[in-house]
Amino acid sequence: NTIFNDRIPKLLPQGVKVAHKIGSYFSDTSGHVVNDVGIVYAEKPYVIAIMSQGVSLEEAPDVIANISRMVYDYVTGSN
Repeated sequence: NTIFNDRIPKLLPQGVKVAHKIGSYFSDTSGHVVNDVGIVYAEKPYVIAIMSQGVSLEEAPDVIANISRMVYDYVTGSN
């Protein structure tokens, strides 16, 4: 029931339900960590975990969203 939907669900088609949990860690010394894990309730439900380290806080959510969409397209056969 998160309000943070800027990662896994961001680019998925409307109506696709996603149960997910984000995680972020901000560090000036070891690099930022931006993660999201979840269950995508597509026609063929699947579990996805995308984790990063040493990333840009501005770019990471969009990269995660794009990876999520690529996986969704592969699993569902969409293009």
